[in-house]
Amino acid sequence: METSPPTKPKGPKACSTCAKAKARCIPRSNDGKCERCHRLGKHCFSRAPAPPRLKKRPKRSRVAELEKRLDELSSETLHHRYGDAFAHLFPFVVISTPSAAETQTESPLVFKAIMLVACFFEGTRQLAMADELLSDLVSAAMVEGRKTLDLLQSLELLIAWFHFGLKSSQLINLLFLTRSIAVNLEASSYDEAGFRRLHHVRAFAGVFYLNNVIFTTNKRTDILMSTAHLDEYCNALTSANEYPSDDYLVRLVRLQQLAQGIAIAVTPASSSEPSSLPFAMVIESFRDQLDTFRVTLPPHIASIPTMQCNITVVEILLSDVTISEQHCTGAGLTPSDRLHLLWSCVHSLRAFFQIRFSMFDLDRPRFLSIIVSDLAYAFITGIKLLALRLPGLDPDRIGQELALDQMLSQQVHDLAQIIQRRSSVDDHPSGLEDPLEKLQRLLMTGQELVALQLSGVPMREIADTLVQEMSKTQWHDLS
Repeated sequence: METSPPTKPKGPKACSTCAKAKARCIPRSNDGKCERCHRLGKHCFSRAPAPPRLKKRPKRSRVAELEKRLDELSSETLHHRYGDAFAHLFPFVVISTPSAAETQTESPLVFKAIMLVACFFEGTRQLAMADELLSDLVSAAMVEGRKTLDLLQSLELLIAWFHFGLKSSQLINLLFLTRSIAVNLEASSYDEAGFRRLHHVRAFAGVFYLNNVIFTTNKRTDILMSTAHLDEYCNALTSANEYPSDDYLVRLVRLQQLAQGIAIAVTPASSSEPSSLPFAMVIESFRDQLDTFRVTLPPHIASIPTMQCNITVVEILLSDVTISEQHCTGAGLTPSDRLHLLWSCVHSLRAFFQIRFSMFDLDRPRFLSIIVSDLAYAFITGIKLLALRLPGLDPDRIGQELALDQMLSQQVHDLAQIIQRRSSVDDHPSGLEDPLEKLQRLLMTGQELVALQLSGVPMREIADTLVQEMSKTQWHDLS
């Protein structure tokens, strides 16, 4: 095997004598002296190599420094805004880092999601951030195959706060992606001492909450998540009591567990075996559980609008099944029981609308954006009730109870203010349609059709038209 010749160490080529004389130094092959020193009879000494020169770092221009500082200040502002106005509404992701720089270092995807949420009133910027975040999430999950807490938490924040900007197919794919990541994270949810990492527990609970909020009201009981480990997770959070928001988180999960049980029990296609108990007794049993849940809520949690809306949605789930004549006949409900449940549904819908539209604060959101899914469910249920003809059920009285025309007018007005503010801060409009404009147009259509009822058009005709409008793909993309 041939060996490569040894390489000479790098250093000065001229000896000290030649270097001082600034003369050419030609080394000789037979001894150590160079040609010039040998000819002149001088000592020939090699010089020690000089230390390597430090490379000069390119200096940032003044403009680049100012831009960097401006970006840092903007990130800190958005980071603070998220913690002040948004974080308390979604306790499943706790941001424990005090600064934007630390959050970006520890959880880069969560950092991007926080920036997306906090710039809600900057429409063009938020849409650009959403496209970038979606691209990063897909690349991390599908291309790189990552299964990290950072990835899962950022997905949850995107779904919870940018739900209105996602198509139906995107939303379902992202929800199932969160489930896949959550299952893979369970194996790594214990630290060296054997204690469960509570951030993983919160993230898993968040996956359950988001999936349940979407799929129970859409009556997709065939794809609901398993609740096998939720009690264990909730007990771990309660015992640790690490953050005050954990109590609210546990209550949200407990309520969704009840909602899932109700959806499975009352949805005809979800039960493989019919219950041996009368249907009215099943409903009463769930109602007792809901009442117990409500009275045990601490006052500071019972006053949270999102919790109040979630409770009224569970009440609607208990009674909206009676709208179907076929299901009532199969369940053996008496006409009086059915009428009682239908009016109970009307009262629950009225309570939902009163909570949802009781106050409008343009600066501080009162609900998660994903509550628009519950709003869609409540609105469609109300329209179905208006279309129902049954002795003892007066459509005009239902119309007065629900006041759908007022509700729609207020929602359209509120959305107009939000859309105006989201567009007014954009110095360079992108030309893309704000997703909220799609929802606004749909609600304006409903507003016009409800107004027809006030001019004498039969309620049945209006209700049928509304149900047809709301059943289009445009609405499903929002719910």
